[in-house]
Amino acid sequence: MGIITIGIGLGLLGIEKNIPFLALLGFGGSCVHIFNHAIYKGLLFLGAGSIYFHTQTEEISLLGGLAKKTPITSRSFLIGSLSIAAIPSFNGFVGEFFIYLAAFEGIFAKCSVCFLVLLGLALIGGLALLCFTGLYGIIFLGEGRSLFAQNAKIEKRSPMTFSMNVLSFFCMGLGLTLPFLLPYLSPLLALFIKGMTPQSIHILCNEKASHFYPFFQVLLTVYLSFFLVYTIRKLLYKRKTPAQTVTWDCGYSKPTSRMQYTFSSFVQPIVAIFEKMACATDWISPKNIFWKKASFTQTPQDPWFHHFYHPIFKHIEKFAAVIRWVQHGQLQSYIFYIFLTLITLLLWKVG
Repeated sequence: MGIITIGIGLGLLGIEKNIPFLALLGFGGSCVHIFNHAIYKGLLFLGAGSIYFHTQTEEISLLGGLAKKTPITSRSFLIGSLSIAAIPSFNGFVGEFFIYLAAFEGIFAKCSVCFLVLLGLALIGGLALLCFTGLYGIIFLGEGRSLFAQNAKIEKRSPMTFSMNVLSFFCMGLGLTLPFLLPYLSPLLALFIKGMTPQSIHILCNEKASHFYPFFQVLLTVYLSFFLVYTIRKLLYKRKTPAQTVTWDCGYSKPTSRMQYTFSSFVQPIVAIFEKMACATDWISPKNIFWKKASFTQTPQDPWFHHFYHPIFKHIEKFAAVIRWVQHGQLQSYIFYIFLTLITLLLWKVG
């Protein structure tokens, strides 16, 4: 949602500064991203529902290894994660790509605020990639961390998996076709940009979209090449039985699920940067050589909530407690309040 708002802001900035391409790419990127957001976020929500259906838990730290039991959900969730992280050739990339180009148009037009937009988009993209890389790995890769994951139901084809497959298809297909559809948004963009006809917007969009064609044609060629190699491999190995063995255990003779990364350990390098303002750490260290207990917990906290919103709401709560006598449950008194309010408004209007 923040990326959509950034695109709208760049569009308004383009109108204010009279930079046509900035306005077109800002508004166009926002419109495309709104559409794409509905698709990949819907896919991820369906994936979350499928995970809960098969494991009966909402605790991510208790999952793991679900790719073996829920392959369709695993594949769909991976596609949704790549889309929301704006990886090229997936639909989430297209809207952000237009907004990036809008920011560059602003920089070329010597609009310094657009440089901050580029930094913000890069930070958002990096954090999203980190988040969903860890999320997918913790849920679907490795071994089950609890009985919820180990006893998960085996996935079967159903309307639930069909819905995820449809949205996955759109996530991949739109990522390759949407750049070519930018000129067809001209009637919609004309509603935002006053003073420009749909015909002139269509011409400008065609001019800008022509710069995207080589890039996305290369992506399409790569996709088709991978598909061709995959098809040939399937045909060659169709009558052969692949050998199976255990996962490489890094030299451990008895690996357990506790040796895997947790989400906290995966994101620890980036969390360490914001630890002082965004995390509360509780560390019980060993007291001697032959220690029996040690623990480490790290709870994320919102500094705005603790230092800004929480004090404000505490004061509001105290004020509400003082005037609570006004709301005592007697209907006659409430009717009297309404009567006084109407009299007051009538006197104010007459005066």
